[in-house]
Amino acid sequence: MTQEEIRELAQLAMLLPEEDELASLARDLEKTLAFAGAVASVPQAEEAPEDGWRCPLREDAEEPSLPQEEILQNAPSRADGYFLLEDRG
Repeated sequence: MTQEEIRELAQLAMLLPEEDELASLARDLEKTLAFAGAVASVPQAEEAPEDGWRCPLREDAEEPSLPQEEILQNAPSRADGYFLLEDRG
């Protein structure tokens, strides 16, 4: 892919890469496209299995949640029992 194509894709994805990041972004994109190509080349089953799902789902069950403090203990920022997120916009 050309640098201009990478810039256009970055703009469509609302990314603002620096010029020195374009080569790295291009390499990552090439790897992603190669992986997608590999996945697309895997043969698909002609028919769905007769017995339906091969991986049965468990029944929904109500379970107690973790304590709020335990959930928030690894949060980089928190206030009043909530996660604080950094504004990246």
